[in-house]
Amino acid sequence: MLAWILALSVLVSMMFVSTAFADDGKQGLTLREKFGDKTTSGYKIDFYEDNIIYYWDVLAEYADKGYQPTEGITIEIPAAENFKSSIPVDQVPIWDELGGKKGKFLIWENDVQWMEWTFEVETPGLYNIEVDYYPLVDSKSSVARDVLIDGVETFTEMKGIKFPRFFKDKGEPRINPLGDEVKPGQVEIHEWNSIRLEDVNGTYADPLMFYLSKGTHTVRFVFADQPVAFDKIRIVSPLKLPTYEEILKEYKAKGLKNASSTIKFQAEDHVVKKSDTTLVLLGNQDPTNEPYNLERIIMNSIGGWQWRYGNQEIIFEFDVEEEGLYQIALRSQQVWNDGLPSYRQIKINGEVPFEEMNCYRFPYDKDWQLITLSDADGNPYLFHLKKGKNTISLKVKLGEVGQTIADLTDDSFFLSVILQKIFLIAGAEPDVNYDYQFEKKIPDLVPNLTMLRDKLIKHSDFLLSISSKKSSIVDSLNMARNYIERILKDPDDLVRQLDGLTVAQNSMSSAILSLQQQPLTLDYIYVANPDEKLVNKKSNVFQKLIVTWENFLRSFRVDYDNVGGVMEGDYEVIKVWISRGREWSEAIKAMVDEQFTEQSNIAVSMNVLPASQLNAGAVNVLLLSMHSGTAPDVGLGVAASSPVEFAIRDAVVDLSKFDDFDEVASRFLPQLMVPFQYRGGYYAVPETMNFKLMFYRADIVQEMNLKIPNTWEELCLDTLPELYRNNMQFAFGADFTPFLFQSGASYYNEAGTKSALDTPEAYNAFLKYTSLYTTYGMPAVQESFYTKIRSGQMPMGISSYPFYIQLATAAPELKGKWGVAPVPGTMKEDGTIDRSIGGIIDTAGIIVSQSTKQEAAWEFLKWWTSRDVQIDFGNEIESLIGAEAKWNSANLDAFRNMGWQREHLAVIEEQWKWYKEIPIVLGGYFTSRHMVNAWTDVVLEDVTPREALEEAVKQINKELRVKQEEYGVNAAEEEARVAAEKQKQKGSE
Repeated sequence: MLAWILALSVLVSMMFVSTAFADDGKQGLTLREKFGDKTTSGYKIDFYEDNIIYYWDVLAEYADKGYQPTEGITIEIPAAENFKSSIPVDQVPIWDELGGKKGKFLIWENDVQWMEWTFEVETPGLYNIEVDYYPLVDSKSSVARDVLIDGVETFTEMKGIKFPRFFKDKGEPRINPLGDEVKPGQVEIHEWNSIRLEDVNGTYADPLMFYLSKGTHTVRFVFADQPVAFDKIRIVSPLKLPTYEEILKEYKAKGLKNASSTIKFQAEDHVVKKSDTTLVLLGNQDPTNEPYNLERIIMNSIGGWQWRYGNQEIIFEFDVEEEGLYQIALRSQQVWNDGLPSYRQIKINGEVPFEEMNCYRFPYDKDWQLITLSDADGNPYLFHLKKGKNTISLKVKLGEVGQTIADLTDDSFFLSVILQKIFLIAGAEPDVNYDYQFEKKIPDLVPNLTMLRDKLIKHSDFLLSISSKKSSIVDSLNMARNYIERILKDPDDLVRQLDGLTVAQNSMSSAILSLQQQPLTLDYIYVANPDEKLVNKKSNVFQKLIVTWENFLRSFRVDYDNVGGVMEGDYEVIKVWISRGREWSEAIKAMVDEQFTEQSNIAVSMNVLPASQLNAGAVNVLLLSMHSGTAPDVGLGVAASSPVEFAIRDAVVDLSKFDDFDEVASRFLPQLMVPFQYRGGYYAVPETMNFKLMFYRADIVQEMNLKIPNTWEELCLDTLPELYRNNMQFAFGADFTPFLFQSGASYYNEAGTKSALDTPEAYNAFLKYTSLYTTYGMPAVQESFYTKIRSGQMPMGISSYPFYIQLATAAPELKGKWGVAPVPGTMKEDGTIDRSIGGIIDTAGIIVSQSTKQEAAWEFLKWWTSRDVQIDFGNEIESLIGAEAKWNSANLDAFRNMGWQREHLAVIEEQWKWYKEIPIVLGGYFTSRHMVNAWTDVVLEDVTPREALEEAVKQINKELRVKQEEYGVNAAEEEARVAAEKQKQKGSE
């Protein structure tokens, strides 16, 4: 029997080799022909319970089992005593003093994977976990840890729990050259803080509760991000908030009286701390805002769109002249949620005063509102304030919509499972004229679609009940419901309505993402005598017309292509052109004025250009500006293929001439510099980079017991047959580069004067590449991987950074259900797997050769590509636009600190080891075109791989010669020069 197994194994291996390297790549049957389109391997998709357990589920389980919160219990655990660690405990630093506090403090640095403590519980029940912590290094990122109780992650919200940092403004707003106020920078407040562990998204108003039985337990924290010091860990009884009715009785028992005074303070001027550097001052131009200036922008509010993510907190400090009971009113603006309210947890002097403040609703309105904190009947709540300094804090919570978000997430995933079952029967390309008998083969299809429709109706009705107008979010849910109803009316026509189910899923995801955002802006706050009638000021039509007219006149005075003007003073001034959106440019300019100019005494005049306007092309803005004598000193956002094109024309500076170039270049992957190299020089530095990984649906891979392929052979022989048996596909956009590089071949000779695709290694790589389509059934026309991975039709595939962001931000139902792995590679003789892949460099920064301020321009590029600046910019742009604008910095240290999932970052770093870049050569832009033509000839036109590749090489070399002649490059001399340099370098070694 063993002999038969070994023989079969050898035969299968020979089949792959013979088909992948046969002369025409067409021998034998395809996998689809061998296995058929409608064959299934027995993989059953049940409407199984989601394998991710949410805290909502656990709370319901607590209630079912009768678990109750304990009362009045505190179990204190000194963090620096009796702990276990992933490293020997004697190697864990213990400090005696930190942050002005003395004691024994455990110092948890980045090299420690986990820490664990043991404790005893006498009274079984529900507990919170409270931690005293101190962030150790300056960073904009929160400290984060996963939590395990007795070695178990009870619910998914135990992952990535954050220990927030707090920040304050760095001084007063500055005045820019246009006369406008500019928000100040942010500095971290270094202090000890305490937190009861809470979910990272602010879904639940209360801290997380954990059930602990009587006996011995362990709590383990697992490193996720940032070093930290721990003092005490406490297992404590949950806080029981009184109702307002109960607190009124307490006021009366204490003899507290209504205050007689009223104060009003500007919210933006009284911020003492905030949990996020993006919670900055804003300049709102409503004429009733305080303060207001018609002719210039002044900072007169705080919050806004940036203040929308769960657990973001702003704390305000104010003085009152007498102790007593006050009403509190906040002038606020909430215009973003399209009819739905935003929610805030409100604390007075660090504590939620009563239950009604645990999650307070701020309604939507197109105008500014004066929101007096009141009950449902409009009766103001009274708050006890002591004489002197007091604080009020507002913290983002998801409030009533939290449960709706959780339910919709489950519903969207449920629809994904329905789609999987349908496509398992019908295949990736269903025939609309074929009767698939879905109702017979999926007996619970109609009942489940009916249940899903009813749940969507329930969600819509609830959202309408809390909305001040019909919301587009409700419209999205109604659209999803309508698509499902069409199918329920005529189930036999389901095959024609499949696109509608995909649209329904997209609509549900859109609703989830919108509901998770809770923005709010504050102007000023009243702390008032309860008997005083507070009036909101609203701007009238006449005032608005004046503002509109002034803005119109201002448009003639201000150059809006120039961002923020130029700082006045004794500065050297450089011109920077940036080919990005205005939000990106304004964020960069604010950082330049705040940091770079202050540090370097170099001011920057920055202009915004439309996307791609700084790229090499037939009509190029940069080259035109050089001819007219108006060229900038620096260009940002330049496509990676352009610097060498400019260098050929002597339009950009060789940056390697600067003494500290090597130090700057060390910030990046070495291969990222390859596309900027020309004749021994380097003509750009990287700004952003892409990455390519294999993505997979972890839930489907687990259900199908699929192996993640390590090599192309494993993909073709193991993974693809199993996918095809289940009417699934693998996503792979045509890309020859990994096969070429993994074979040890190159696109060009070392001098870049000829194509190197005429080697045996290159031919074998091309044969292997095209056989994916001709022999192994890879679809020649790729449909949307994003859509197909959500529906389960393509549970695995190779894609890049934009796909990663799309999956992470726009498919909430798949959170925790997908993973990444390195791309498949080629097994080498020594047993290693070569995973080489190319094409990750994205954009770059250049210095224009006409610049007379090249040293200053270089200082700017060094500053801009530095670690801390890139991290700050990434945080800022993500807060302004959203997670979908996550900054893909080319600076390695900055990239690592952009808030990636730890498991994903480990895969990205592993793939970094194998990245190679394609050199840019004269005429090289034709190479990709001819390789696409060669692929088309083989896959679609039945041309043999050898013929197609030979023709491609012929045409590539022809184009290279044309460009070499055009620019006076002698190929033989260039090859001799490169050979001499190589020999010289070899001799020096």
